Amino acid sequence: MTAMSAAIVAGMGPESAGVALSALAAAGTVRPAPGSARFWHRKAVGEASAVCARALSRLHDRAPEREGFPREEVAALFPAAPDPALLTLALDGNPAVARQGELYFLPARKPKAVELSSPLARKVAEVVRAAGAAAPTRAELLEAVLPVSRDPRAVDKVVDGLARAGEIVRVKDLLFDAAALRGIQESLVAFLAKRGEIAVPEFKEMSGLSRKYTIPLLEHFDAHKVTLRVGDKRILRKK
Repeated sequence: MTAMSAAIVAGMGPESAGVALSALAAAGTVRPAPGSARFWHRKAVGEASAVCARALSRLHDRAPEREGFPREEVAALFPAAPDPALLTLALDGNPAVARQGELYFLPARKPKAVELSSPLARKVAEVVRAAGAAAPTRAELLEAVLPVSRDPRAVDKVVDGLARAGEIVRVKDLLFDAAALRGIQESLVAFLAKRGEIAVPEFKEMSGLSRKYTIPLLEHFDAHKVTLRVGDKRILRKK
């Protein structure tokens, strides 16, 4: 509430209500929202903080390779859209939640650094790089690195590290070499700049790839706002 709304409820003047709210804030009963004239009861802030922690736990489960999540993704997991000021209090005031730049995370769930010069990391990078546009699936990668490691969890950690380093890009279950993926994107953009639109068969012919790759790739470029799907064709998305 604001001092004005508190004054109306309590039947007192705005100045007196402001003094009363300041006293409650000093006692810890209410919390002032930074950059706002509003105050929130500590119980409401505590409940919102608990929702934030659960939301971040779910986000870490969904994307364990990511180092953190913007407040918008946290807010999206609330039962109802939270007030921005309350969300700020709930996130920044929760000792279980850490922040780095604009990203929030649970410290215990933040991905551990991976030694990218290890024999396993070099092997994973080698397999993905050699595959080029014919990106391997996770199962295919696990089989390819068997001479170096038979531990799927160790391989997954290396893939996560290489993805964070920008060497590998996940496209559904496919693991693309970042340079190969950039090449495909550049060819697609050049085609669309000249022809205006492209259908799946045309993309398949242009890229020389099978449907195993073309559909996930087109959906990836849609999701990353390179292309826009219009019916059964794609066009360049306007910047």
